[in-house]
Amino acid sequence: MDSSFKPTQIGAYSVASLIGRSSVSTVLKATDRRIGRTVAIKVLTGATDEPDLLLLKFYRQAKDTPKLEHPNIVTVYELGYENGLPYVVMEYLEGERLDAVIAARRPMPIAERLRIVVPA
Repeated sequence: MDSSFKPTQIGAYSVASLIGRSSVSTVLKATDRRIGRTVAIKVLTGATDEPDLLLLKFYRQAKDTPKLEHPNIVTVYELGYENGLPYVVMEYLEGERLDAVIAARRPMPIAERLRIVVPA
């Protein structure tokens, strides 16, 4: 993973900040300059022993996500490729990250748990 990956622009999007990183991807908060919408952009940035398989999985996830309908699944707006890096642009949601909620191990009422997984 390249920790120096800090683009200011990807396609029609102005990058505002880093949301998170994993060993294979970076997620950025950005603004669509065309319409002013805040978005999240997931960019495949990591190296792997099987780059073709990783790319296939990345594109499959981006193409299959719009087929799922649930209020807790983000909307995918665009799939792209720029400067050798594939990316997917999706809905940006404010709030606490699920991994942070899980790591905090704080008590969560059953009603709140159900609200997360069951559509209203």
